[in-house]
Amino acid sequence: ATMPENSTHRRARACPSPCLGHAGTRGGQAPALPDAHDAIGALFMERGAFTEAEAAFRAALRHAPDYAPAFGNLVRTRALGPEDLPLVARMRTLLEGDGLAPGHAADLHFALAKAHEDLADYDRAFAHYREGNRRRRGARRHDREAAAARVSALAATFDPAFFARVAGRGDPDPRPVFITGMPRSGTSLVEQILASHPDCFGAGELPHLERVARSRPAGAGGGSFLPALAAGLGDADLRALGRAYLEALPGEAGAAVRVTDKMPPNWWYLGFAAAILPGARVIHCRRDAMDVCFSIYAQHFTHRDAWPWAWDFRDLASEYLACERLMAHWARTLPLPMHAVRYERLVRDPEAVTRELLAFCGLPFDARCLRFHESDRPVRTASAWQVRQPLYRSSVGRWRRFERHLAPLREALEGAGAG
Repeated sequence: ATMPENSTHRRARACPSPCLGHAGTRGGQAPALPDAHDAIGALFMERGAFTEAEAAFRAALRHAPDYAPAFGNLVRTRALGPEDLPLVARMRTLLEGDGLAPGHAADLHFALAKAHEDLADYDRAFAHYREGNRRRRGARRHDREAAAARVSALAATFDPAFFARVAGRGDPDPRPVFITGMPRSGTSLVEQILASHPDCFGAGELPHLERVARSRPAGAGGGSFLPALAAGLGDADLRALGRAYLEALPGEAGAAVRVTDKMPPNWWYLGFAAAILPGARVIHCRRDAMDVCFSIYAQHFTHRDAWPWAWDFRDLASEYLACERLMAHWARTLPLPMHAVRYERLVRDPEAVTRELLAFCGLPFDARCLRFHESDRPVRTASAWQVRQPLYRSSVGRWRRFERHLAPLREALEGAGAG
């Protein structure tokens, strides 16, 4: 199922966004002060107010010095330096003690991993990334063979003959722009650039495409339901389903010329999207295989079952290859305009890539798109800190800092055909 690119942030139960977890309760009671301060800090993070966010997370820890989620959020408000060694020591002491709440050890391992990476202690950082992934393993298991079979089934179903049959039958609204690709491939960055344009509304990670598909009787099953759904779509269905997606867009999107939907794994649904929304556009974000897979491995996603392939190198390689195979099929057959963005080129030549993005979306150039980090629009993904910074190149080749530990990942990618 499609899941959002969750960050470590917790928010209160009333949070309307599907992209963030919540603070939860302590002892089965109403949220206590630590939870409230943590949730306030998450709201500041969404708006790019990192100084205020840090103060809120520190307030949570004053009320509950053992509240591990606040440590996980605190270390993500900025890059840590030698002056933060006492904070690192506090986290290590807490991790080595007794009485941590279930799941909080993973919070601390990922927090310590990020801290040690900031401090250039890469061996120790990787040890914590590895243990954090071991502890966050959810109940779901990734079925690599099923994922490969799903790609084959979609490619066989959404072929040129299918698209010829449904051509022009959906809702022709030209606003939707689907930004897709592996998590951590630059989808948030691309959306932030486009959303800085006055004629483009960044809607974030929307679950609407999958929900609309599953609203049909044939969509009630598992991940392989799309071929059966596609076979039964009539003209009235296509127009109605397209309208259902559009009606689910945020109200603020109404006057926009373009509306972005950056749910990363919408790649599974692009054939369906082309049938119901023939006026849409697709942006495919791509990044070096080793960098994107390690970045996923190093990210603490709060929904343990969101990406059941994220904590195992072989599963990561399998999912990366599935995405590449299916996107190659869409590039050959999809009757929607498609535009690929390489993360490495974007950070190397941002103005040229930004101009190309705007031209692809039919938008005039606007210099505010080059100052995307100044926007105060809420960002509710794992990239909330990164998209508030001017473009930097240090994330290109990040995996090489951990190269001595990543031979299994490289072997898995090469074995999966992604070398």
